[in-house]
Amino acid sequence: MVCAPHLAVVAPVAPFHAGYALGAEVIYTAVLVFVVLNCTRTGKSKEPHPFFGLAIGFAAMGGGYAVGHISGAALNPAVSVALGMGGGKDHHWAFAWFGAELAGSGAATGLFWLLRRSELSTDGTESSSAPVEGDTGAAEVPPDGAGPAVGWKHKCAAEALGTFVLMTTFGLNIISGSRATAYSASAVLMCMIYSLGDLSGGHFNPAVTLAVLGGGGKVTRGEAAKYMLAQVVAALLAALVYAAFHMGSAVGDKSIKLLPGKGYDIFQAGLAELLGTFVLGYTVLAVTMEGYCKEVGGLVISLAVLAGGFAVGSVSGGELNPALVLGLVLGNVVNPGKGGVGAPAAWLVLLVCEFLGAYVSSVIFRITHRLELMPDDDEDDVKGLSKADVEAPVPASKAAARPAS
Repeated sequence: MVCAPHLAVVAPVAPFHAGYALGAEVIYTAVLVFVVLNCTRTGKSKEPHPFFGLAIGFAAMGGGYAVGHISGAALNPAVSVALGMGGGKDHHWAFAWFGAELAGSGAATGLFWLLRRSELSTDGTESSSAPVEGDTGAAEVPPDGAGPAVGWKHKCAAEALGTFVLMTTFGLNIISGSRATAYSASAVLMCMIYSLGDLSGGHFNPAVTLAVLGGGGKVTRGEAAKYMLAQVVAALLAALVYAAFHMGSAVGDKSIKLLPGKGYDIFQAGLAELLGTFVLGYTVLAVTMEGYCKEVGGLVISLAVLAGGFAVGSVSGGELNPALVLGLVLGNVVNPGKGGVGAPAAWLVLLVCEFLGAYVSSVIFRITHRLELMPDDDEDDVKGLSKADVEAPVPASKAAARPAS
């Protein structure tokens, strides 16, 4: 405050009223706290994620770009109170922000417990491998005391939560006219992958789920269908949130449609989405199949989204995610503005091209990474002989005929 050219003020940013600003603080404080809880948790079978600091920083960055134009994105009661009390006027907003951020942290704690309760005992310490009664996440216990397995309900909940945060962030950046939409969306994607990847794989994208299914990843057809349903439902719910913010914004009368960029046609936009989704799907498969890449996987995948957003954003929008496309469509229906609802042909082409790009990525990956996908028995073959043949003992009759060395 001493060095600042003007005093910082904690208050709603016009034209948003207090309800929007407090809601924004609740949502992204919850995201920040949730990332901290997931990435720094420790126990007998869990160490803090090596990139936990990066994930926490990216959570703050993503939230800052998403709601900075609504509430200032303090996301921290200490920051809110310090800036609010030193702002010179309207001190009451500091305490309102304080309450909203505490509510967000409480929501994050509840979500963390619901998703991780199979790992935690009632006293907050990590549980043994015994299943918890009534806990679907502990229905199946892996051997060797590895802890309770994750049930499909928890996996789908993780996919839904990650997709909800991604869709909300994407939509709020569009409302503000941010030039950092790709940065913000890729940042929250990375921190949600590191937070929830060990539960569901961290897809948050039906196209990625299709690529993992086709590329030999550890997901069955039934799980893939449940993942896609959870992702789409979450994106549609998030679309209602971002549409509500759109109504209260300065551009509430403008229509947010899915259309090709200026100077491009629908064919070019579809091709751009196909290529971008292909790169994303191939990147996901490569970093998840290569063991040495797993710790940096979330960062690499987020950078693929960032690159795709900048590469094709001016052509097609750079969604690279069918769930985001459907969310934007619903948001346009809820608040069409003066421009009305966009034509279905545009977003249908984007959907088809994104799924096609994901499918092509899985096919190419199977060709380029054939050895990683081969069964263990095939990998052990030596010059046409199986491992068993190579290691088989020499018959006594043949051994006797050999000259002594």
